[in-house]
Amino acid sequence: MLSEKYNIKNEIFVNKELYKNFISRSKDIISKLKESESKDIASDEQFEELNIGIENFLKKKLSIEQIYNEINRFRDKTYINKKIYFKMYNRFVSSITTKLVLKFALDNITITSLEVNCLDLKNKVINVKGFKLPLDSELTELLTKYLEIREYVLNLQSKIQNVLFIKPDGEPYITVSNNKEKPDCTRLFKIMNDILHNVATDLFASRRILEMLDKGIDISTVANLSGRSTDKCIELQRNYLSDAGERLQQFFKEEETGVLINENYKKKAVMKCLFCGKDVKPISEEWVLVQFKEDGPKHLACRECKGKNGKYRL
Repeated sequence: MLSEKYNIKNEIFVNKELYKNFISRSKDIISKLKESESKDIASDEQFEELNIGIENFLKKKLSIEQIYNEINRFRDKTYINKKIYFKMYNRFVSSITTKLVLKFALDNITITSLEVNCLDLKNKVINVKGFKLPLDSELTELLTKYLEIREYVLNLQSKIQNVLFIKPDGEPYITVSNNKEKPDCTRLFKIMNDILHNVATDLFASRRILEMLDKGIDISTVANLSGRSTDKCIELQRNYLSDAGERLQQFFKEEETGVLINENYKKKAVMKCLFCGKDVKPISEEWVLVQFKEDGPKHLACRECKGKNGKYRL
């Protein structure tokens, strides 16, 4: 032992009472740690936290007046040679870009490369890589406000830009590192960084990719839209199905022993079936695995609806 060989002592390990308390406290902390989650896709908790954070900003904190004040500081002589922060501007723009990731699984390079003529707000669509993607009412409203601000910035800076998303100085959200241009993700997704303390947009894009594949959208179409290779999409789906199988096995195993795997079950006492929307008790007798294709992905559905169109019950 170190204490004997090098005469090194640590009171925690020498004192039996302290050691006992140390072990007890360690076990208590470990027991409260969350189980490891897939690092390939955003978790439900992350998805919910991000959406709530964005909505909270847009409804309670957004100030269009403050955005214009930040922009006008470029013309204010009192701010010459002073560093100017554009928190409100970048949060507003990043709310839009983040929503585009959540809705269409667009990658960072695609978003920074979007041109203003890609938008057709009259028909509520955005053209991306040859696809006419429908915009919901919220995105249409946000983009309408943004285009007004964008025009003001360009007029103020006497600049012309084709790219859709620009910084308050009229330049694209691009940085240069090692003589290479890359998206300025810290600013382009500032709202995400504020809420989750990271800009891991790929996790949320992966989540949306899986949802699109699950709806039967052709994998080559999804790959083209998301900027990922077909192989990457296949690998993502394979890893997710593997994780899903393990989670399902754990669910039934712990249900048999009377141990609930999630505190949410204690609060809700029911699970909502994704196919029929019915609230069902989270016990094995109430659920079945179904497939829509004989060799397709497996889905968990309530025993009553069996996924509605799930032909192959497992």
